Amino acid sequence: MLGGACGRPGDMDVLEIDDILQDGIQLLFAADQEPFEVSGAVFCVLVPLIGREGQHLGDRDANFPHRGRIWWMLRTDIRAKDVRPGTVWTGRIESAPKQDKDVFQAVRSSVTAGAKDWIEVLDVDERDPDPAYCCRGSGLPLARQPLKVVLVRGSEYTYGPLLATHRDADDTVELRALNAGDPVVHRFRTAELDAALRVERFQFECNLHDPHASVRRVRLALVRAAAFKEVVDRGLGETVDAQSEAQLVKWALGLAGYTKAQSSQFRSALESLPMAANVVDSRERTRLDRFRRLCQDAEHVATLGTDVATALAESEPLRELVQDRITEVARQQIEEQVRAANDQIVRQTEQARRNKELAESELQRLEVELEHRRRDLHERFEAEHADLLQSLDERDARLAERERELERKQRELGESLGAIVQDYRDHGDAIARQVLTYLPFLGLGQPAARRAAEPDAKPRGAGLPVPPWLEARVEPAQVDQLAFLDQLRRVVERRGYVFQDHDLVNFHVSMLVGAWTVVSGATGVGKSSLPRLYAEALGMADRYLKVPVQPDWLDDRDVLGAYNSLSERFEPASSGLVEHLIHAERDMREQLGGIYLVCLDEMNLSRVEHYFARFLSILEDPPERRRLTILGRGVGSRSDPYTAHREIAIAPNVRLIGTVNVDETTHFFSPKVLDRALLLTFEQPDLSRAVAAGQPAAELVVEPVDLATWSSWARSPGEVDPAARELVLSLHDVLRGIQSGLGYRLRDRIFAFLATARGLLDDRRALDLAFAQTALPRLRTHHPGFTTAAERLLRLLPEDRYPRSGRILTALKESGGSHDFFQLL
Repeated sequence: MLGGACGRPGDMDVLEIDDILQDGIQLLFAADQEPFEVSGAVFCVLVPLIGREGQHLGDRDANFPHRGRIWWMLRTDIRAKDVRPGTVWTGRIESAPKQDKDVFQAVRSSVTAGAKDWIEVLDVDERDPDPAYCCRGSGLPLARQPLKVVLVRGSEYTYGPLLATHRDADDTVELRALNAGDPVVHRFRTAELDAALRVERFQFECNLHDPHASVRRVRLALVRAAAFKEVVDRGLGETVDAQSEAQLVKWALGLAGYTKAQSSQFRSALESLPMAANVVDSRERTRLDRFRRLCQDAEHVATLGTDVATALAESEPLRELVQDRITEVARQQIEEQVRAANDQIVRQTEQARRNKELAESELQRLEVELEHRRRDLHERFEAEHADLLQSLDERDARLAERERELERKQRELGESLGAIVQDYRDHGDAIARQVLTYLPFLGLGQPAARRAAEPDAKPRGAGLPVPPWLEARVEPAQVDQLAFLDQLRRVVERRGYVFQDHDLVNFHVSMLVGAWTVVSGATGVGKSSLPRLYAEALGMADRYLKVPVQPDWLDDRDVLGAYNSLSERFEPASSGLVEHLIHAERDMREQLGGIYLVCLDEMNLSRVEHYFARFLSILEDPPERRRLTILGRGVGSRSDPYTAHREIAIAPNVRLIGTVNVDETTHFFSPKVLDRALLLTFEQPDLSRAVAAGQPAAELVVEPVDLATWSSWARSPGEVDPAARELVLSLHDVLRGIQSGLGYRLRDRIFAFLATARGLLDDRRALDLAFAQTALPRLRTHHPGFTTAAERLLRLLPEDRYPRSGRILTALKESGGSHDFFQLL
């Protein structure tokens, strides 16, 4: 919190940023952190406080965007050790060339230390500060240089003005009177001074943006020097002598006429003092009395012998006297403390009453301002709502026209298909029987029953061929997770590819926590190659299957296959996916330790919701219940090897990976698809780091990773960091307002991703990636409340801390509802 004036009210000018820049108005700043060096230059961050003439700075969020700070590059004549958090500086500002953190910077040539037109108020934990602060030279503890002139403020009395000098050796401030020739200070009742003088108070958290320093609170209290002079000129307060002990002795010896050589003779000085009859001023008589008592006490103590002191200490009357004195002093101290406590309660009560009145006045002002803003927002919302309704009506009209055209085409297609089906029903059986009857005479084949009876017939085998990797168990891995990631980086580099390191780690974590991962990005970034490279780094290259998706795929028969009722056999699709899943199920059942990756390349060339529909349904189930039926009960022959595999498990050792391009030849994903996948987006590679060509396979040796070791690297959603959990739930609350809440499945997937990425990715980068590839693809910008929700999300995920999510949210918000996530990839 910054700003705030207490004391006598008065109208103050309010500065706006355009006036500050145009008129070159000087401001008061406070240092926010210790200076730091970058490329030979020394920089610091400043907190704007107030105008030099006392003008307030208005709405700080509007005037100083991002974090309420400005940059400052120090001149060479300013020592870095003099710039400590809380020190006050004066200068002008200008627009910063790079505005990623702070929009403005200090004009380097204009910055000077302190503020000569201002006085700083130093608060001390005392009821009545001793004016001897400036007499004994002990100083006040303070870790920075205050302004040149200060007031020392206690709970009941305030002293000043005083000159302040900071001592670096012990971090204290030495105080002395302004006029060394006539050292006096003014003593005021604090309550009266507060009522007569405006005190500008500021407090802020420093070192928030310094990762090497601890955050601490800085408090500053400043008054205008001219205003303080007016208070003194009005006669408020009283004058108090502020001579130091050295000044007092020098004054007294000079009054006695002693030379410098005679200044050590205190007895002679004491004897000659009463003869100074010309001392008539009351202040000088007070000084004379102080000096006389000082000399007498010093002489008296010096002449006491050890024996006298011992006798006095052992005497019973003295002990009783000491005990009585202790009791009396304790009683007086208790009474004084009670009075002080009562006074403090009265002051606090009065202050609370004044605060309440100020709060009520501020509340009324805020209510009026809120009503104005509410009315403005309502009017703007009504206008935007009307525009949106018009846009939606136009879009609905276009969609209705398309739907009518689609219905017409479907009706025509249905009529044609119905005729074909009816014709097949009428003539199909007869044709099939006729063909089977003539086949033997044509020499093209024999009936199925006859082929089965002949000994030379070669029916399809009762079992599927067993690949070589199912003949042996994968040995337990000898590498940990970090060593495996190094192995993955080595494989990628030797094969001639380049990926951002966080993209590799992101892909690895996604493989661990999700059965299905979708990879997007520009053409040529290596989307289709990375799954193969990952399988190679695992030592599972033979267990990797790539399935190129065709644009004419209509249903799951194109990717799995179908049962042929004429041959009474299951005919698998050419993709090889069915055999691959059968091998994975056997590997899992026999605990061989293999990991099976399936890459559906360019999977959105055809509609995923059609040919992948059965997989989408199965992926909703727990891993142990994910089973795919390829043959129904009562169909199939004993000679068909697929009859033994009517149901195929999508085992926990299987990972499905899809690659997508977003252009005019592809289809967007529906919310049903996005709810079941992690959608990764790869950044453009740095081709300057790539080798000229990949290395031959024989030159690269990898340490295989078995399923048990690989699975042990994954973490459960319950292991997520509590702070990250709270932020995710806060994001969910915002998304609920536009019907895009995370849901149980998506929430647990984010938690599992964050828990598994712990130690591999920076916590903020992990949360940035997790949110960008799970929640953001599901957003719909045409929702009426999207703009407000996007602004709230950006406050939770600012772009400087969460670059990927912040960049996507900003682009979605600025698109004005005309683009969704996939159109911005």
